[in-house]
Amino acid sequence: MELLSHKENIMSDEAKKEEEVENVESAKVQPTVAEVDENQVVKAGNDGNTVAAKSEDAMAVAELRGEDEDDGEFIPSFFIEDDDRHNVEVDCLFDKVTKRITACSRKGLPIDFSKYKYLRHSEESFVFSVPDYEDISKYRQRSTVYRRDSGTPVVDGVQLRNHLLIWHLKDWSLRDRDGKKVELKFEESGALSDDSIAQVYKLPNGIVDVVLTVFERDVLLSE
Repeated sequence: MELLSHKENIMSDEAKKEEEVENVESAKVQPTVAEVDENQVVKAGNDGNTVAAKSEDAMAVAELRGEDEDDGEFIPSFFIEDDDRHNVEVDCLFDKVTKRITACSRKGLPIDFSKYKYLRHSEESFVFSVPDYEDISKYRQRSTVYRRDSGTPVVDGVQLRNHLLIWHLKDWSLRDRDGKKVELKFEESGALSDDSIAQVYKLPNGIVDVVLTVFERDVLLSE
């Protein structure tokens, strides 16, 4: 099956890419603060070259929460634990006749779903474990390819996202057409099973893109 061979390629290409990875690491040039235009915001990205990282969505949510307690000492949580989970919630609109998804967006946006007379609204959630620096470094190495036209190494964002799905998607609220929850299954390594990967790949591209974009932004993997 094409999907299964794709997973095998993702999870077993270390030996084939070992020489490429060494070349990539030696070719990387980290920008210095002096090289960054003061009017340009350098955002977190998949290539590892960044001098600033922030989640504007998470910052906005904190502001909207409106909690303002000055009592006591506030200590930031810097380190990612093995049991840390991040929940991505989305709003979906679907055709009440065909049941097909017509729109998907981050939950909480100022959208009046009641105005869509012939559509129905559904709230869904996707639970991820949180990748740490070691995880992302490994995924970047495995996802790095050379552009022959320019001779430069580039992180393949599609491959990197496949790693996030296979290794970090832990649960979701999605149901089949009979209303029964589709349970995700895992291998001993912690990766999604082949059957579950096949289920994930059956999702509309728009839903996967929205969910992963929200996840990447919330946990500071991208802008």
